[in-house]
Amino acid sequence: MRALVAAGRTVVSVLHEMTIALQADDLVVMSAGRVMHHGACADPATHAALARVFDGRLRVHALDGRWVALPTID
Repeated sequence: MRALVAAGRTVVSVLHEMTIALQADDLVVMSAGRVMHHGACADPATHAALARVFDGRLRVHALDGRWVALPTID
């Protein structure tokens, strides 16, 4: 997909696996069919939006230079 973007094309993916989705350049966070946030995957506001949409059940962390979504432990 990165080769398509490098060639000037737009790539849109619908992903439900958050760690894979966080490897994109931008992320659209949706809930109940509505856009709740749109921003760069590295943006702390995007991480906060994901945490809100998942009712605090996950947090985004940096791991080996990549963003990963991990469940919270109470």
